[in-house]
Amino acid sequence: MSRRPANATPGRVARDSGVLAVGSLLNGLLAYVFFATVTRVLGAEAAAPVSVLWAYWSFAAAALAFPLQHWAARSVAATGGEHAVRRSLPAVAAAVLTLAPVLGLVAWLARDSLFHRGDAWFPVLVVLATVGSALTGLVRGMLQARERFGAVALALVMENLIRCVVSLALAAAGNHDPAAYGLALVAGYVTAFIWPWTLRMTLHGDDHESPLVLLGGASGGQLLGQVALTGGPVLLALAGGGPAEVTVLFAGLALFRAPYTLAIGMVAQLTARFTTLVVERRRDVLDRIRSQLVAATIVLAGLSAPVGALLGPPLLPLVLATTSRCRAGSPRSSRPRRRWRSPAWWRHWC
Repeated sequence: MSRRPANATPGRVARDSGVLAVGSLLNGLLAYVFFATVTRVLGAEAAAPVSVLWAYWSFAAAALAFPLQHWAARSVAATGGEHAVRRSLPAVAAAVLTLAPVLGLVAWLARDSLFHRGDAWFPVLVVLATVGSALTGLVRGMLQARERFGAVALALVMENLIRCVVSLALAAAGNHDPAAYGLALVAGYVTAFIWPWTLRMTLHGDDHESPLVLLGGASGGQLLGQVALTGGPVLLALAGGGPAEVTVLFAGLALFRAPYTLAIGMVAQLTARFTTLVVERRRDVLDRIRSQLVAATIVLAGLSAPVGALLGPPLLPLVLATTSRCRAGSPRSSRPRRRWRSPAWWRHWC
């Protein structure tokens, strides 16, 4: 469990960056394979509860997995050891284990609107997704803190690879139960158990601030961003949108979130570097990096608009296999729901 030296050579940094880039790319592609499998097997309407569960998974990842990952790496870099993370684990675990059943209860109370089902399967999957997100975030954070970036990339790939394998096996067996594919989504969290030694932490290092201070701010910011990116299907379901419409909206958002999916896996190297700059009070460097990031974001956002307009219409049905099922029509849910009239541009797809 020895850590690699902090002063990594340029060759090692470039190699780690390349590995993380490949891992992020494969992770995104496998995510599309998984959801394309689900929509092709179930159809757009029956896949709606899986779409909502996936949207919730993105919320859990934003509020728990990514903040825990970067909190662990930041704490180790700031204190020079793992003691701060080890000391904080009971408080973090208690918070997660308290939050998970509460969210499951909320999902159960809103199960008809969210999942168009009356059983408890998907609320239970919400609980499992909450705990699984926290566990995978902590494991990746400790891998990141020990500069095991190859393992971080492998963890990204394995999570969605397991989902693809399980969903393809279900499809081959002729299973058309949405809950089974929801279980396939949750099955991706077993990757956390590939590196169990990451949770055996040393006693070296100084104490640090309460984890709930950092996690509260990071979780709130990440969650707000993720709600803007992927909250549409959940909001549409609660507003009375049809199951097929929920799936199509999720498919479009998933496709156009590809740059974010690629970038989020590549930031693992930056946490320790930024923490070191903060500890050394290098505000000049941090200000320069922030200005460069803002400028790059503005430029890339402007370039992405025409690319999305050109490639979006042909890629949406090709990659995610939802629109043909939506147009062809599948049996409508017998559950009454509020009237929701979609705009004309929406009816072009559904």
